[in-house]
Amino acid sequence: MSGAILTAATIASAAGAGVSGGVYLAFSAIVMPALRGLPAGQRVASMQLVNANAVRLPFMTVFFGGAAASVALVVAELGSETAAPGAAQRLVGAGFHSPPSASPSCATSR
Repeated sequence: MSGAILTAATIASAAGAGVSGGVYLAFSAIVMPALRGLPAGQRVASMQLVNANAVRLPFMTVFFGGAAASVALVVAELGSETAAPGAAQRLVGAGFHSPPSASPSCATSR
């Protein structure tokens, strides 16, 4: 992988991980406590609305685009005959960017 593409993939992966992490933090710190204040029936309806609105192009692009960039980095680094500067750090960072969407529990959450 060329240096410019490697740099772009590294930035995309890091930015995707950061934005996804921010979304999870905001959801945990703001949305979940607010939902606790609602009656049970309204909680379910509210979460169904949140889930329906989450499946939109901007969120999915960040969510899966960052993960795809991480996978591309891992493939590029492991497939390279010579280690590029920072290869170990990229591999570790890409390994930590494993979104919950990649977990088996996501398939059963709908």
